[in-house]
Amino acid sequence: MDTTWTIDTIIEACGGTVAVSVALNLTDGAVSKMRRNGIQDRHWRVLIALSGGAFGPDDLYRANERTRGGAGANGAAA
Repeated sequence: MDTTWTIDTIIEACGGTVAVSVALNLTDGAVSKMRRNGIQDRHWRVLIALSGGAFGPDDLYRANERTRGGAGANGAAA
């Protein structure tokens, strides 16, 4: 199955807000802001590992673009 990843589904694949906040040493509030603003690329490696490789950097990029309303927002190649 081809998954269209969103910031919400990425965070959930990593175990949810609390698991992500612990793994990244951030507050729950900071992770909640990611749902609105996207995930900074400095956190990608940890999240990919936390998910067991369920998604990759391209998925994170596209999810961020969708969240931020960028060029890849409609699934177009970035």
